This record gives sequence, structure tokens and C-alpha cells, in this order.
Amino acid sequence: MNVLYKDPQKRKPLQKVYTQMGLMEPDWDLVMRYLPLLKSMVGKVLLHCSTVTDRENIYTVGLLGLISATQTFKREARCSFGSYASIRIKGALLDELRRLDWLPRGLRLKVKNFQHKVVQLEQKFGRPLSNEEICNYLHVDKTYGERIKRYAKPIVYVPLDIVHSAVGDEEDKYSLQEVLADLSQDNGREIFEKKEMRQILRKCLRELPKFSQQLLSLYYVENLRLSEIAKVFQLSESRICQMHSQVIAKLRKKLSEFLKR
Repeated sequence: MNVLYKDPQKRKPLQKVYTQMGLMEPDWDLVMRYLPLLKSMVGKVLLHCSTVTDRENIYTVGLLGLISATQTFKREARCSFGSYASIRIKGALLDELRRLDWLPRGLRLKVKNFQHKVVQLEQKFGRPLSNEEICNYLHVDKTYGERIKRYAKPIVYVPLDIVHSAVGDEEDKYSLQEVLADLSQDNGREIFEKKEMRQILRKCLRELPKFSQQLLSLYYVENLRLSEIAKVFQLSESRICQMHSQVIAKLRKKLSEFLKR
């Protein structure tokens, strides 16, 4: 990339692109001069990122912020270019980190405040605190504390197409997408169990009185409201609601008795 900045011949394709898009060409000399500033700022940002963060992508985003600063900086401005470039680079990096963050901004702020309070407590007592102690001192319930801790854990993304091999066996290679089960698809056992459950349910339905079968059919198959079913049978809506509850309770009892056999 440094060669691109130094060689005027290699800049010509970029100059055409900027001209066609109606954009001002960056000041490549300024870009080259402030690369150390860019590297320093990116390094500080990466200290707070997880190890799985794409470092090249973060550096590229910061570089685009520096390039944009050379295009929009006005010479008559009161601040120096270095101060202006720092603001643009920092803004570009923060926008990218927010885009990559899976937590909403408000929830991320809650997590940071919680962690800050925990650090203050541990400094005060001079030792690590248990979960119960943290919840007691911060006046929060245990469920809330566990949820905040879970949110604070970084997410690790593992590519499914990376090829692995068994220990000591270079020929037996496989990728994760070949060995991980697809939880969205039913396996053979689940398909058989669902089929068997439908058969049991049909048998239990056939054992119900004809009126109960009609009631369930109108409600679950025809999608009629209870008020509409009441008009069909010329009964009150409350009576139909009561009978519906009784039929469902009877069905559940029959199913539980059948499954206990």
C-alpha cells in the first residue's frame, strides 16, 4: 500500500475513479506523513477488542478515515491537521466497532457501568468478590447479575469451512460444516416420534363425543372464533369457552395415560 502512495504512475487509476465520482483526490503526502498516527490509534483500539477481531479490517477503516480527513480538511481551519485527522480516524473506528458489536448501545453501556462498579468494589475490599457478594453490594438480583455477565462475554466466530484433521491422521480431513448437526432439521427419531404422536392424537380424537370433535374442528381447522362457534351451536360464548377447556383437559388426560403405557 505504501508503494501505491509513492508511485505517481500507480495513482492514475485512483485519480480517474475520484474524478468520475466527483470527489476530491486525497493528499497522499499527508496520508503518508500521518500513517504513524493511524497505527498508534488503531493499536490502542485493538487493545480493547477480542482476539477474533479482523485487525486488517479495523486498520483499513482507520485508513479510510485518514484519507477522508485529507479531502475535507480546510487549510484556514484553526486546528492542526493532526488534531482534525485524529477526530476523523477515531470516529471511523468507533462507527466500525459499533457496527461489529452484537449488543445494542444502551445495553453495552449497562454492561460497562456494571463492570466498572464491580472493579471499584474489588479495589475497595482488596479481593475478588463472589457473585452473591456483587449482587448484594449492588442491590441487584442474581438473575440480573448473571445476565449482565453473560452479555459481557465476547462472542467467538468460528468459520465452518476450515478444514481440520484428526490427530496423527493427515488423510482424515473434514470441515465443521460436515460434522455439525443441523438443528433446524428433524432427525429420523424426531420424525418418527412426531408421526407416532399424530397417530395417538387422532385415536384420542376419535374417542371423543361427536359434539366435541365438531367444536375442535371449527376452532382449530376452520379458525372460527368462540363467539362464531356459539352462534353455530346456538349457545352462549361463555358456555362454548367452558366446553372447549373441558375437551382440551380431557384430551391431555387421554394423551398422558396413553404415553404412560
